[in-house]
Amino acid sequence: VDLEILQTVTSGDDGDEFFVATPTRSNNNKNNNEGDNKNNNLAKNKGEQDESSSLRRKLDLGSIKRAMDDIYRTAKLLHNFSIMNYTGFVKIAKKFDKTFKDHKGLFKGNNCDDGKGAEVLAGKMERLYANWFCNGDIREAQAQMLSKRGDGLMMDWTQLRLGYRLGMCSILALWVAWDSVWGHLSRGEVSIGGRTAFPVFRGCFGLLAWHWFWGLSVYIWTRFRINYIYLFEFDPRNVDTPIDIFNDAVDETLVYLICMLLYYKTDSDDQLFP
Repeated sequence: VDLEILQTVTSGDDGDEFFVATPTRSNNNKNNNEGDNKNNNLAKNKGEQDESSSLRRKLDLGSIKRAMDDIYRTAKLLHNFSIMNYTGFVKIAKKFDKTFKDHKGLFKGNNCDDGKGAEVLAGKMERLYANWFCNGDIREAQAQMLSKRGDGLMMDWTQLRLGYRLGMCSILALWVAWDSVWGHLSRGEVSIGGRTAFPVFRGCFGLLAWHWFWGLSVYIWTRFRINYIYLFEFDPRNVDTPIDIFNDAVDETLVYLICMLLYYKTDSDDQLFP
């Protein structure tokens, strides 16, 4: 009891008055509740900050890994290219010495780069990657940093398939454009722009254009080493390469053009198939 109030009490028989102390409710419970709520809010905010900092740290580590992989693989490609050029230069110099004996040894020496700088850079990336992400294991770092299929640094059939499907899209687009223009000019018919479903196709075209421009932007950022994943705070595990984005855009464009052609042909007097 923190506080007592004296109250006057009158007896029933002789009218005597006397004072008694009555306890009041304590404010400690209220203060304790406020303190608990405050502590809970602080703990909640701290937990949210820890979670946000942990997510930020994962994104930063993913960006660092991608940058180091890119530098390492480019250094390896440059080193292989230098070795190939150096080997060719040595063979040409030997042929020159045999042909022009008076000038033998003219090209002897360090007249051609043998790729030592690129090799040193690749070794430095291996050691840094191993110390930061592989507990000092150079073998594991080399395995993780090697070129992978479809990462843009290894040649495969992905680009050929993409070019083939892009050709199909171009043919279908020309077909749709030709039918629309020719039908309007030759017979005065309303082109697809005046049909009922054209607003639907126009909206889908806007989404397709956005997808194509996004793939082009990602390709340019990757080509000029702009770390867009870090700038936009994307999860590196869920980011597609430019080739994957273009493949998806090509598939969507094929479906879009086929649907547009079928709609236009079925609503006109022409036959789609003779």
